Amino acid sequence: MSNLLSNLRAQRENTIERLTVLLLADERFVAAWLFGSLGRGEEDDLSDIDVWIVVRDEDCESVVADRQNFVAQIGEPVIRLEARQNAPPYGGYLLAQYADEAGLQQIDWYWQPQSYAKIPSNVRLLFDRANLPHSGLPPLVYQSEPDTAEYRLREAQNNATFFWSMASITAKYIARRDLWHALGMISMLRGTLGNIIRHLNAPPLPVLEMPPANTPETQLTRLREMAEGVLTLHPALEVQGGEPPSAVVPYVFAYFDLIEKLLKENA
Repeated sequence: MSNLLSNLRAQRENTIERLTVLLLADERFVAAWLFGSLGRGEEDDLSDIDVWIVVRDEDCESVVADRQNFVAQIGEPVIRLEARQNAPPYGGYLLAQYADEAGLQQIDWYWQPQSYAKIPSNVRLLFDRANLPHSGLPPLVYQSEPDTAEYRLREAQNNATFFWSMASITAKYIARRDLWHALGMISMLRGTLGNIIRHLNAPPLPVLEMPPANTPETQLTRLREMAEGVLTLHPALEVQGGEPPSAVVPYVFAYFDLIEKLLKENA
């Protein structure tokens, strides 16, 4: 196994241990589990962490309101992404990426009040202090907003944050040589880049007109080019009052470098 990959796996297991200790030490949290590939036992060295946290009903609103600070208790994230459409009913969601010497580690945090919680199948249960019933995941909700100048600025901000959050995930598909998933992610990020341009009323970028990339190496090159394009839009976002997620940028490009090394190792 590549040392690069084993370091990422060790980083992830250490993160899971620390977040479990954090949750167990707080009586507001009655249960928690990992789902996604970690829940199904299908994870690889590049897998992210999806953690579902069940909160006492009387505490859920305050926990969700303070989610930005809460996720920093295991380390200061280099990027946070709000996506309210991912939140369970009456709960909350936040994507956070953390960086250390091994690279980027993403955690998708979900919070849900106890009275709505049921433990789904195919999860890795961290703890259950409430003897919750077992069932499927609850439906997700989507909240729309009117198209105003404030909304367009916020959408430009959110799309920029979304791009940088998804860039490392796209690179993972490329590292796995999963060409079709990588192609789909690159297409999605091309749309995200287009959204940033549209909401900022900025001129189009040449990378949007480039043909699809069909090898891991060319896909990584295309991903870099799009990331460089988003980076050129950061000043325009700042001028209009936004706050580009600049802290994560060097870590994303360093992650691209790591993936490039993995591709060469496994050529």
